[in-house]
Amino acid sequence: MKSNQTVPAAWLMVICLVAATPALSASVQLIWPEDGATIHDVHPPFDLENTDMVWDGRHNIQISTDSDFTNVIDEDTVAVVTRYVPTVDFDDLSTGSVRYWWRVKEETASWQDAEVRSFVHAEMPYRVTVPNNASESVFRAKLEEAIGHTPSKLLLAPGGAYEYHPAITTGLFNYSGFSDLIIDGNGSTITIGENSRLFRFTGCDRIAFKNFSVRYFIPGYTMGVVESVNPDDSTMILTPREGWHPDLLQYYKVTGGTSAYVVRYMDPYYTGLFEEWDGWASQFSKHLDAASLEDIGDSRYRLTANAGYESRISKYSPGDLVKFVSYRFSFIVLDSSRFCSISNAQFISFPSSPAMSGNCSGMSIIGLTVRKDRDVDVFGGHSWVNSGEVGQWLENCHFGDIVDDGPALTRTYGENRDYVFRNCTVTQGAHAGKFNGIGAWYSGNHFENTSGSAIYAGFQTGTPGPSANNVLVEDCTFVNCGSIPILCETDKAAWPNYGYNFRISNNKILKADRRTAMLFQGITNLTVNGNFMECDDDLQYKSWIVLRSDVSNYRIFGNTYECPVDYMRVQRSDAAVPDGSVEVTDTNPE
Repeated sequence: MKSNQTVPAAWLMVICLVAATPALSASVQLIWPEDGATIHDVHPPFDLENTDMVWDGRHNIQISTDSDFTNVIDEDTVAVVTRYVPTVDFDDLSTGSVRYWWRVKEETASWQDAEVRSFVHAEMPYRVTVPNNASESVFRAKLEEAIGHTPSKLLLAPGGAYEYHPAITTGLFNYSGFSDLIIDGNGSTITIGENSRLFRFTGCDRIAFKNFSVRYFIPGYTMGVVESVNPDDSTMILTPREGWHPDLLQYYKVTGGTSAYVVRYMDPYYTGLFEEWDGWASQFSKHLDAASLEDIGDSRYRLTANAGYESRISKYSPGDLVKFVSYRFSFIVLDSSRFCSISNAQFISFPSSPAMSGNCSGMSIIGLTVRKDRDVDVFGGHSWVNSGEVGQWLENCHFGDIVDDGPALTRTYGENRDYVFRNCTVTQGAHAGKFNGIGAWYSGNHFENTSGSAIYAGFQTGTPGPSANNVLVEDCTFVNCGSIPILCETDKAAWPNYGYNFRISNNKILKADRRTAMLFQGITNLTVNGNFMECDDDLQYKSWIVLRSDVSNYRIFGNTYECPVDYMRVQRSDAAVPDGSVEVTDTNPE
């Protein structure tokens, strides 16, 4: 078939129409900020509730400096979730105490009937300044002074430089049970050595980090070259790769480094990508744990495989590249905390997660950049790791050049709800985002060169928690992403219920040259419409969209494709997907 022909009806499988959605209710209940409240938040989350709203309905929000809304400073549209986080920095915007008004309406309703509330945003009444290049003890004293006088702001020197070498894994600055603190880097740079965990705050509310850069004193990973291999005694001789940090022991011996003893085979032509080995199921089975690494002089090192890994020595050959993994924990850790934010920050060649959080609520990450320092660098860990989250919002973030076996962003176990990943860019990594929970909105993102699925919703890797429900993926671009750029699946054996309410709309999936563009399993109420899909080569599954077992009540329409061979079809790979009538609405553009 030529690429400009309409798809024959016989090639589309079942298309069952979703039941008509109910009408939107007449009003929206505003939850937070409470009317008349005084707040200090940098990026305050606006919470709302509408129990009658359909899952994919939309709300308009306006924030103004006057009650007539003639001077609107921020307005937006919210889908799926019941909160909104502005990219506006209210700490920078407000001098002294400023009153604002806000209102929310359903997209089809009139502003006339919308509830209006006001709040006062006030500057922090207590400020503490950390002098440039402060020692650890001085920084600690200043931080403790700020914590003791909250609400307060800790100000670093404008454009300042700080260097710390924490030797503990719990956090160099480890505090709990306080609220209302802004740590403003003022454009300063913090250089970290040894373990990278600088801050750990537990049980805290409304903590904000902003305006800073973090570097590690050496790149996160280094590379070696295999000189020789001796399978008989499970050893190999390595030399540093030219252009990389030469001290391989620095990466092997990391105080408290739980993942410091791993070497991974690397493809010699595309540094940072895993070479495929026959019979090796996944990236995670390709590592080689080292029992010891010995400096034998002349820039040569002897590596001895750990017990259980001896057979993997034979997988290596002279000239192969190995990557020395050296995770060093996280710069910021937040546990059981609420309404915290990180904004306008960069992490440069960072060896681990910039931040981690667990069982937190109302987290926002605005304008976070994760990038490498030199073209030759690779670095790792995850860009953001979290679990058990409620109300997380990520916007205007860039996660670049992350070469790792883990995802750039993770939603793992727990009661995850209200997750937003909007207007972000991910340009490497195993996955861009994983989600299992209720209410996820991916919008306006650019994903490129992920080795795994860019979006993986409802994943079933044995972690406890709910299936994925109410997931909207719209207006995103996927370029050369994974074997399946969009993968949405739940398993009745693993979850108490199937996933439901998925809409994949108006996305571009380019260079989808491996398995398929989208795959769904265990999903009820699925809509796939308005997407454009492109490939240059063969697709393994011979279809753009694959429906596996337990997919029901779905509509697939209005999608287009451009491909030298015909793939605009829906493939049912399991009889559990019900048969039905055929509707031909997907075509290849003229």
